[in-house]
Order: sequence, then C-alpha cells, then structure tokens
Amino acid sequence: MTDYSTGELVNDAAMPIFVALIFFVFMGLVFGCTGAMLNSGRITRNNAIGLRTRATLSSDEAWERGHKAGVLWVAVSAIGAVTAAVLGLIALFVTGFEPNEPTNAVVILSGMLAIIGPLIAAGIAADRAAKKVS
Repeated sequence: MTDYSTGELVNDAAMPIFVALIFFVFMGLVFGCTGAMLNSGRITRNNAIGLRTRATLSSDEAWERGHKAGVLWVAVSAIGAVTAAVLGLIALFVTGFEPNEPTNAVVILSGMLAIIGPLIAAGIAADRAAKKVS
C-alpha cells in the first residue's frame, strides 16, 4: 500500500497508467478538435496538419475529398483515446491504484491501438478518395 503521508500523489505501480491517461485524454482532445476543423473545412491544404499523403496534397479538391473520406476515422481515433482513458481509470480503481505490470501493459497497448488503428484507416481512406480526383 502506498503511504500518501509522504506527499506522493501516484505510486510507482500506477505511474505508467497515470501518464497514459493524461496522454490519452490529450490525444482525444487533439484528434477531436482536428477532426472537427477538418470536417468544417477550416484546415486547408498544408504540410503540417491533416491527412497528408501525396494524393491529398496534390490539389485542393483532392485534399477536401480525402479529408471527407477520412475524417470519420479521425473521430473514431478521438473516441478511442477517450475510451482508453476511461478504461485506464477503471483499471486503476479496480486494482486499488496499485496495478501490476501486465495491467499497465494491457491498458497502454490497447489505448495506443485504439488511437493508431483508426488513424491508419483514416490515411488509407483519404488517400484512396484523393486518388479518385485526378
């Protein structure tokens, strides 16, 4: 059991999940806001933000069509990140804020897959839609 009289907010066992929860919430906000901006057309073709492939960067029309095809997957990634944060918080409560290494690994890896998988799908969908423009 952790002695909280020392001023320690999170014990060593819970630190990986705690850091992951912060990361997952942050990524959920980033991808949620980015997805909303892409969907509304407020992010125009650029080399910094968006689903950037050769096809989507080839023209403004390809950019728009690609992002319309991929923005749903960006939203799924945002939802996946927030879901991973909630499940990680549940894991902390279930383990009494002292999870073991397998629990940490499952929470962190599944959360990363919930973020990365849909982003890969978003890139593929955007690329395919953009290639149909030419």
